[in-house]
Amino acid sequence: MSLDHKRKISSDGLTANPKRREVSNKEETSDDDNDNEDEEMVPDSPYTSEDSNFSLGDISWIHFILNRQFVQVLSRKVETDFELKQLAKELFQSLRNAVEDGEQVSSIVAGVKKLFESDVFVQACVETYMEDPQLLVELEPNFNTEGKERMEALKRDMLFPSILQETQTNAIIRGVLTVVFGYWSDKDCYNEVSEAVNKELQKLHKPNNEPPVEMVYHDIPNIDVSPDIEGLKEALAIRYRDDPNQDYNQICEEVDSNKSYFEEKLNLSSDLPGMIPKRITRLVVAWVGKSLKLGGIDFVARREQNP
Repeated sequence: MSLDHKRKISSDGLTANPKRREVSNKEETSDDDNDNEDEEMVPDSPYTSEDSNFSLGDISWIHFILNRQFVQVLSRKVETDFELKQLAKELFQSLRNAVEDGEQVSSIVAGVKKLFESDVFVQACVETYMEDPQLLVELEPNFNTEGKERMEALKRDMLFPSILQETQTNAIIRGVLTVVFGYWSDKDCYNEVSEAVNKELQKLHKPNNEPPVEMVYHDIPNIDVSPDIEGLKEALAIRYRDDPNQDYNQICEEVDSNKSYFEEKLNLSSDLPGMIPKRITRLVVAWVGKSLKLGGIDFVARREQNP
C-alpha cells in the first residue's frame, strides 16, 4: 500500500493554511442561543485549506494535534516502556531549558533524533498507526528550517506554556509527543516510521498469498451530530445507508459490538484543554480490510465556564 495520505504544505515549509469549517445557521432553541457566544469551532488540520495563508507562528500546532487519537494511544505505549518514558522526560526538560537559553535547542534536536532511532519507539508508532492512520499524516514535517526557528515558532504557540507546566508523567509524555509531531519532525523521522509501517503492512498477506489488507479512507464532511454512539451512527448513515457496496445495518452491528472502542475514540477526539464537545462536524472513517476504524474528528465545542 502506498502512503499517499499527505499534508498540503507550502513549498518553503514556513506557511500553512488553517481551515475552519462553517456551521450551518440552523434554528436553535433559546437555550442553545445563549451558548452561542461561548462556542468555538475546533479547526481541522491547518494544511488542508487553499484560500488563505497564515504564518505558522500564528497558529497552534499543539491545538491541532493534542486531541488526536494517535497521541493518546502512543502516549500510553511510551509510558509503559521505561526507556521511552525516560527519553520523553529528557525531551521535556530540554524544552524547558531551551525556553530560558536558546543555545539549548541542540539538545532538543538530539533528543528527537534519539527517540526515532529507538526501534521500540518506531514499533510503537507502527502499532499506533494500525489503530489510527492519522499518525503518519501528522508526522509529515511542517518545517524545513533550523532548530532555532522551530523553537521560536513553538514559543509563539498559545498552548506551549501549559505543556511546560505539566507535572504528571502521562501529561508530560502526551505534551512532548504533541510538540515533537507538530514542530520537530523531519524527513528522517517520517521516513523511519513510514518504512516500518510499509513493512508491517506487507506482513498482512494471507497464507494463500491474497493481496495485503488495504486501508481506505472515507471523509464525511459537513455534518452536525452529537459526540456519542448515536451521533456516530447518524453520521455513518449519511455516508453508507444508500451505498450499494455497504450494509449500513451491519456497520451499526459492528459499532455496537465494539462500543467501548468507539466511545473511547469519540471521547479522546474531543479532549482539548478547557473545552467541552458539543457537535461533531466532520468524520474520517478508515476501513482496514472490512474492519471499521475512526480517523480524524472535527467538532464544535464550547469553553468551560469558571464556577
